[in-house]
Amino acid sequence: MAAAAGQHASSFEAQDSLLAALAQAPLDWRSAGQQGLFSLAVRADGGLIASGGRDGSIRLWRGGADLTPAARLDAHKEQVLALAFSPDGQRLASAGIDRRVILWDVRDPARPQRLAERADHEGPVLAVAFSPDGQRLASAGSDRRIVLRDGHSGQPVGPVLDAHGDTVTGLAFSPDGRLLASTGYDGALLLWATDGTATPRLSASHPAVLYGVAFSPDGNLIATAGADRHVVLWQSTTLAVRDAPLTDHDAAVRAVAFSPDGQRLISVGDDRQVLEHDLTRPTSLGRNHPGHRDRALAVAFTAAGDAFSVGADDRLIHHGQTLGSTLATRLPGVDLPAWALAWSPDGRQLASAGPDGAILLRDALSGAPVGQARRGHEALVTGLAFTPDGTLLASAGQDGRLFLWPVAGGPPRALQPAGEALQSVTISPDGRTLAAAGRDGHILRWTLPDATPLPRLEHGAAVSDLAFAPDGRRLASAGRDGTLRLWNADGTAADRLDLPGDSLTRIAWPAGDGPLALATRTRGLLQWTPGDAAPRPLGNDEHALLALSFSPDGRQLASADVNGRVRLWDMVSGQAFHAPVQRFPGPVLALAFAPDGRRLAGTGWGGGVQLTPIGADLWSRMACERLRPLPPASPESACPAPENGRATTSRP
Repeated sequence: MAAAAGQHASSFEAQDSLLAALAQAPLDWRSAGQQGLFSLAVRADGGLIASGGRDGSIRLWRGGADLTPAARLDAHKEQVLALAFSPDGQRLASAGIDRRVILWDVRDPARPQRLAERADHEGPVLAVAFSPDGQRLASAGSDRRIVLRDGHSGQPVGPVLDAHGDTVTGLAFSPDGRLLASTGYDGALLLWATDGTATPRLSASHPAVLYGVAFSPDGNLIATAGADRHVVLWQSTTLAVRDAPLTDHDAAVRAVAFSPDGQRLISVGDDRQVLEHDLTRPTSLGRNHPGHRDRALAVAFTAAGDAFSVGADDRLIHHGQTLGSTLATRLPGVDLPAWALAWSPDGRQLASAGPDGAILLRDALSGAPVGQARRGHEALVTGLAFTPDGTLLASAGQDGRLFLWPVAGGPPRALQPAGEALQSVTISPDGRTLAAAGRDGHILRWTLPDATPLPRLEHGAAVSDLAFAPDGRRLASAGRDGTLRLWNADGTAADRLDLPGDSLTRIAWPAGDGPLALATRTRGLLQWTPGDAAPRPLGNDEHALLALSFSPDGRQLASADVNGRVRLWDMVSGQAFHAPVQRFPGPVLALAFAPDGRRLAGTGWGGGVQLTPIGADLWSRMACERLRPLPPASPESACPAPENGRATTSRP
């Protein structure tokens, strides 16, 4: 279906869905037919899944690659907000807006039987949870009360737990069953003993609504999902916060779940993201498992470590080992990380500079070396730029050296044999001016092709990047002190922007002389129109950004952050695609669009250079090639039949 939509993917929403679908195996999701999904329960062995719908129905699905429907239960009058399997997988608890808590016998998934029904809450029920031994069932909701029940009959047992100041949204038993954690609209995290004590043992407060809660498998940690986009990890013995909150979401986080080994945490939210966090690397960015087209509202793991999620888009998605961003391919033969990238003007070659200072030209499709490595730098090469006619390649390095290399071969011309470390080099669109700058704040300029020096410019602080305007009449310089300066072609100052307390890492100027894109350390991605008093944010991602690249037509922008995520922005709508187009184990060092705008090259820690096809037609073709194995009658296989009955693979 995504491939079919991609055939006409002109809107941002269609392209976003297509990109998300490319990260999914074709049969890893199902449309549930429940007008949107609000709750989820997964049996530990993964053999049975329950989804709760907007229409009040519950659907049971047999696990496996096909997610085969087993039964439909029309038991609730309105939205089903909570589901939970008993630990032995024989019972299912459901609850919803209609205030009812129902227990089901699901030993025969095709013929589930109602065991008990209780309607003793005074409002919608938002959470249910079984104790690890299955003998107790907890329920809670808008009446602020937590009711402990017999796990078989649903009959209340012991005192009602009533300490929240507003709706209770989440419940989770500790692995040993001795504690019960609860969260609510009041931002409170409460920890209760399950021995009949009616007052919380511990309490903690969060400055925003808390939606979901989960215990780690060893019981040492509690994770909460917040309306402020934060996932917080708490020590279960003290409710002290462990490490900094996980802030990768762009909107409210609805639910969290720990993997069986406790090393991963998945969070889902209103931004449609299903983020997998590596808890062994607390500072790493969550890896997104795209696929949802609307709010992702619930998530659960199997004992084998696979995860399932549901959302308001009516999708039930299986997140297995095959998932992740599969858009990018690695350029063959490039094993080390590159610190700078540049495409030849004809797009046939890609220049990269490795950590040893060597500059390599490679065929952009095969990765085969073109000529010998260019060696002349004695330290990292931090900038590369081709002349518009493709005959020369400029390189700047931390050794302060600046070279012009004949692309056809031969010795370079040294424009600067030594000096302070250089960070950036750029060439004007008409090929008549070269500029370079770095640590000492000097902006060095030469005329081309005769390499005559021009008067240098003084930025006033270390320069991290340079960029010519598309018409070549102005030069922008970005400072590590948060200053951006514009210079006229004659060297006079044209404009200035100050971002106190921040640092500019990269700048990019789109075609058509539109607003500059600014990558910052603390404010994320900004846009600035010269003459304006202040920039405006693009999105709300505040991770430190390290690389930027505009497509040649200026309609798309690629940005990369310190955590290894490369995002693509649609500049017409001002929105970012939810699926990262590239992922690296560590910081991204450089990005570069091909001259035709159909490929994006990126490099970062973890080695190698990745290439991503860019364009709805290319993404649709990729989706169709992945769907070839589906039978012709499948609704997902809405792709043209391959010629002669054979699938063909084409390269962008």
